[in-house]
Amino acid sequence: MTKKDDVTVDFDHHSSAISVDPYATWTDLRSRCPVAWTKAHDGYWILTAFAEVYQATRDDDTFRCAPSVGIPSYGVDGQIPLDTDPPMTQKYRRILQQQFSPAAAAEAEPVVRQIANELVDGFIERGECDFITDLTTPVPARFILRILGFGEERWVEFCEWVHNIVHNVTNDPESALEGAVALYGAIIELIEERRTSGLRDDIVSQLLRSELDGQPLEDDVITSYMTLLIFGGLDTTSSAVGNALVWLDRQPELRRQLLDRPELIPAAVEEFLRIDAPVQGLGRTLSRDIEMAGCPMKAGDRVLLSWASANRDPAEFENPDTVDFERLNNRHLTFGVGLHRCLGSNYGRTMFRIMLETILARMPDFELVDDPDQHRFADIGVVYGHTHLPARFTPGRKLGV
Repeated sequence: MTKKDDVTVDFDHHSSAISVDPYATWTDLRSRCPVAWTKAHDGYWILTAFAEVYQATRDDDTFRCAPSVGIPSYGVDGQIPLDTDPPMTQKYRRILQQQFSPAAAAEAEPVVRQIANELVDGFIERGECDFITDLTTPVPARFILRILGFGEERWVEFCEWVHNIVHNVTNDPESALEGAVALYGAIIELIEERRTSGLRDDIVSQLLRSELDGQPLEDDVITSYMTLLIFGGLDTTSSAVGNALVWLDRQPELRRQLLDRPELIPAAVEEFLRIDAPVQGLGRTLSRDIEMAGCPMKAGDRVLLSWASANRDPAEFENPDTVDFERLNNRHLTFGVGLHRCLGSNYGRTMFRIMLETILARMPDFELVDDPDQHRFADIGVVYGHTHLPARFTPGRKLGV
């Protein structure tokens, strides 16, 4: 049996040292130590191979999500349903299952497309933009805030709070805490406003109407649910699209494929999600002693499941570091698996596809004006994305949406 000391590595997924190219680190760990231990953040196991990560995601009894999937904690523990375990996970997910169904995402397409085109109209005549701040961040932010019940014009302040929480949890915990306090305050204010002025056709109103085991949802449950939906909507989709644009800029043949065969765009979305998982990995806590790949793991140990590494495991994917829009059986783990599969995945895919379609239709010759790697978040331990992607293109005309 392998001893913990034999598989201890110098690793911290929040370290700025791996932010530009985490995949070299993932490849190294996966090839020589697919189950490793690090002393960072009070110690945790790292699973990097597809087989072990997939096994863990399917074993909800052993690999528990409560009290937090963050390593370390994001400072917003108890996000519902992410930081819950069965049977509560199923009960919580059922509350908004209809609102986040494939049918709901399909119905939202005209709204997402309208927002995207309105934003492009704001810069299309200039022939230059910052894709992150001008398009890929405001599209999902405005849409999610709208369906939740907030004014979508507040997207800038909400994004600032979320970015502080997600990207500063280890390097600037004070700003992360300030962001969490501000976010919670805005949610509580909205809950009170709906109670005073009347419920509407939005997510916060649906949560206020809902019951759990015959009882109305408590305010802390509603706040926790709303927090997760904001987290999921305001950062990850923007990062996914930004990562895709880097590939299209660096490999023009990929862009040509999509321009010549736009029917490939849905498959391209899946391939981009695989090769650059915007959420690199999430944590679990062991409920019992187990052995995995010969390593003895103890009850209470924290475990990081690396979606990013599993998605590039050559044991599962042929030529895993290559973008292939016609890849067969693309079983990527970017949205998770099983009970904890991302609740907002249908909306995420829809927004990703529409933004990609909009960019290729209206700015097909875009080029990034400097090295995208210099604009990576310094901490990509939770979300792997860019702060900026300045670009230029042939000026176009407004659609007047």
